Amino acid sequence: MNQATGNQTELLIRKDFSSYLELYEEHNENLLIYAFLVLRDETRAKIAVRTAFVKLWQQPDRFLQDRTAYSVLFSEVKVMTYLLKSTES
Repeated sequence: MNQATGNQTELLIRKDFSSYLELYEEHNENLLIYAFLVLRDETRAKIAVRTAFVKLWQQPDRFLQDRTAYSVLFSEVKVMTYLLKSTES
């Protein structure tokens, strides 16, 4: 992990909201595109991405152990899209 990533991780663990918003602004669109391509449903894609961001906000120290925030978010979005896709009729 480079120094900038380490600093961001520390700020997220300390619940620095401005860092969290920067992370959201930087990655939200790409994560939404991925989720939409998998789910083909905008509402469910938004749910997947928002859930990932909420989990990271609630327990950053649990998720950010030797991982970048983006890798955590992407992994969580993948899990959520899988779960949401498996509940389709």
